[in-house]
Amino acid sequence: MKLTHISNACCIYESQGFRLLADPWLSEPVFGSWVHDPPLKTKVEDVLDVDALYISHIHADHCDPETLRHFRRDIPIVCLWDRFMPQHLWRMGFTKLHELPDHNAGNVAAFIVTMFGPFCKHPHHDCEVGNVVDSALLVEADGHRILNCNDNTMSLEAAEAFRKDYGQVDVAQLNSNAAGPYPACFVNLSHDEKLAERDRILKLQTDHMVEVARILGAKVVQPFAGAYKLGYGQEHLNQYLPVWPAERIAAYLEERDVRALAMREGETLDLADL
Repeated sequence: MKLTHISNACCIYESQGFRLLADPWLSEPVFGSWVHDPPLKTKVEDVLDVDALYISHIHADHCDPETLRHFRRDIPIVCLWDRFMPQHLWRMGFTKLHELPDHNAGNVAAFIVTMFGPFCKHPHHDCEVGNVVDSALLVEADGHRILNCNDNTMSLEAAEAFRKDYGQVDVAQLNSNAAGPYPACFVNLSHDEKLAERDRILKLQTDHMVEVARILGAKVVQPFAGAYKLGYGQEHLNQYLPVWPAERIAAYLEERDVRALAMREGETLDLADL
């Protein structure tokens, strides 16, 4: 099995000539001001010949309507069976949905895929609602396994349960970046308070990623998802985003004895080389 990184949570899994494209966000902007960081070279026409898609959840940096409108309506799409994603894709006109319930597996050509719903409501504190839309996917082929968590951050308990039930994976694609409006867009915070909150959140998220990675015991961890910055007149807020580039996250992990790989756009990893 091969893994090719594109940007954010967009990547391609390939086995026996079959290519599964995850979370294609290839237009700009989404949410009015989100753009790719680093800047994106890949165009949607470069990936239209893939064989299937995995769409993790309905947020536009993972399920981008502008990108998806270019794909044929009968392309197979793997998604979580819930009240959000399938209805959204049906409304967009897609006709071949592989809807998998939480902790259920299915076959997509050369791949065995196992779907997971939200691992927890929030990994750091109790809340009544929390995460209700995210999914994660375990992709298996050729004797190799990749866990794509995108924005679906594991609690430590969820990581322990996964390792117990599913064993070791070759690659764990984990997110340490806290994409969202806080603290950058909160006008009740001063400049210094925003910087302090940025740093606090980054340390909280990245230290948690280290602990999850240690529990999972993957051969390698790929810093994944949450890769964006603001444009379209909102550039002044970028200094407050609790977002590190993949290279910095990988270095942080390596310093703590977690093997990590920061993949650049277009870089391919052959899992047989791990």
